[in-house]
Amino acid sequence: MKKIGLVAVAAAVVAGGLVYFLSGTNPKLDQYQGALVSKPKVAGGKICVQKVGDYSKKSLAMEGVDEMLVDQLRRAGLDAALASNPGGECEAVVHTEIVDVGRKSVDVDFRLASKKQEVPILSASAKGKSNAQAAPSFTAVNSFLPKAKKAQEGELGLRDAMTAAFGEQSNKIAKSWSEFALKSK
Repeated sequence: MKKIGLVAVAAAVVAGGLVYFLSGTNPKLDQYQGALVSKPKVAGGKICVQKVGDYSKKSLAMEGVDEMLVDQLRRAGLDAALASNPGGECEAVVHTEIVDVGRKSVDVDFRLASKKQEVPILSASAKGKSNAQAAPSFTAVNSFLPKAKKAQEGELGLRDAMTAAFGEQSNKIAKSWSEFALKSK
């Protein structure tokens, strides 16, 4: 009888841990995911995204980067669009610059400016790290990969880092924009 009780308690503990893990309340996971998980809509008007600037000292493939930022802002609960195609009037504009690119990280500086004020609502930085595991530097398999394949793997790591940085940026903008919208009412 005691064994059945102990097995039931152990099963309950394991089930509780599994539910906790799958509920998404892991703070370290949230740090890397940024705004990957969609959140409820944030109060306020449409935010337009200006073309993302590359001020790093590396040449980056910037195709689709602006759309990636718009997607992250939408996932953070904001009504966002590209400034070149707003589909309505914008209440605020986001200016973003990629300022530093590491092997597996990206640093971004950004400003959120309202059309109602001359001073930016928010001027901050965000950093994103790639979750991709780096391949061992000298292995038989890696040494036979063509250089184009290695470059493509590096580009995917940078895209992952950009997504994480834009996710952190989107969370900061959502918080600041909702506070600004509440003060403006």
